[in-house]
Amino acid sequence: MAFPFHSTWGTIFKVFNPDNPSHVALHAEMISTPNLSPETTLALKHLISALRRFPPEILAEIFLFCVADVQADDEPGIFMNQAPWVLGQVCGYWRKVACSTPRLWSQINIDFGPPSGSTNMIRLLELFLQRSGRCPLSVRVGSEDDKITSHPVLDMLMETSDRWEEAYFYLSPSLLFSLAPIKGHLGSLRGLEVCSYTVDGEEPHRIIEAFQIAPLLDSVRVTLENGVILRLPSEQLTYYRSKSEGFMKLAESLYCMRNLVVCFIEPYYKVLAGPLAIHLPNLRILHIYRGGIHHLPAMRATLLDSFIVPQLTVLRIECDENDDDIVSHLLALVLRSSCPLQNFSMILPRVIPGDILQFFQHTPKLAHIVLVGAPFTRLDVPNLRMLARIAASIPQLLPMFKWLEVAGKYLTPEVLAMVRWHLNHGLLLKGLSASLFKYRKRPVYRRLGGAALEALSEMRVEMA
Repeated sequence: MAFPFHSTWGTIFKVFNPDNPSHVALHAEMISTPNLSPETTLALKHLISALRRFPPEILAEIFLFCVADVQADDEPGIFMNQAPWVLGQVCGYWRKVACSTPRLWSQINIDFGPPSGSTNMIRLLELFLQRSGRCPLSVRVGSEDDKITSHPVLDMLMETSDRWEEAYFYLSPSLLFSLAPIKGHLGSLRGLEVCSYTVDGEEPHRIIEAFQIAPLLDSVRVTLENGVILRLPSEQLTYYRSKSEGFMKLAESLYCMRNLVVCFIEPYYKVLAGPLAIHLPNLRILHIYRGGIHHLPAMRATLLDSFIVPQLTVLRIECDENDDDIVSHLLALVLRSSCPLQNFSMILPRVIPGDILQFFQHTPKLAHIVLVGAPFTRLDVPNLRMLARIAASIPQLLPMFKWLEVAGKYLTPEVLAMVRWHLNHGLLLKGLSASLFKYRKRPVYRRLGGAALEALSEMRVEMA
């Protein structure tokens, strides 16, 4: 929203100033009027309140913020207790502003059932399309009906595909396949999310090509099951988040994404293959989640062995307790890619392995390290001290110790001593982030004592 010129501030101030003579006169007349009931007095106060003097342009901008907050993470479905419906029920003025603000109706959120009961849904969709004018649309469509292959609501929505700016679909493969007519008519689409499930007896290995031609599309999230293949304009994507079965299908998708900058991978099921050379020259952020394959640690190792990522700066990996040699694959990735890694996070539900130190020696630009292990016992403290000694003996490693993050229940006196050792030896540790609040009633917190708490204050600890 554009800010007003200085010359208009005076006019705006007069409108909302409670000391404005016209407002004072109205208030005085209301008070002096005899025989007014409390209910009537309250209603009159509402009529002359500053809230009713908002210019329609400002009120419309406020309404748009309400819609964004409510619908950002909603499941598909039009709910009458959300904007824009509730906004139009406050008063006639608000209803007029709401109905005349096209962007307020440009977020279409639909969850449909059988075609036989779609009359009301079609009317609602017509209303949204009419009031949204020619604004770009944000479309969220879902259906748990796995027995239909087409739907009149979906047919009507496809006629507006050239206006889709963002699209989210939670549909069966058959309904996704029915979107074929929109291919080549997605000139405005920038963001896409597709979640598809397969039911018993349905034909597997379906190829969805509806989104293959979308010149502006750069952000995609997919969750696919049972051989469903989604054709995408891979070379132009910069953001990709995938939860899909099988290494080969994932590798085929990533292989062509040469411009990818951010990648989140959550693989599942046990369709494995050997590592491939997936060269992503522009990738800067890579997250690999546990997904549904926690019993198959080989998948994470295979993924790490496949990537060549020379620009990678942020790496986060969630491991399984059976990932015994995961650090060696991390080290191989760094050596193979020669990447300037600056931010590293690893979640491993067991003791952090000691060979992580070798990984740190080959990542001299690390500035933020997060290691989460369980249990994090005193057996690990020598490793931390060894890490400190390595950093002291190799000057090139000093810049990596800018921020250390540990969970509060692991903040033992030995760890505190190690951190203070860093400070005393001039290492570039800027702070210690510790989640202590939820652990403060536990013995480990009480065991720290006054000296340790004083050390925390010296190190500017964030008490989360």
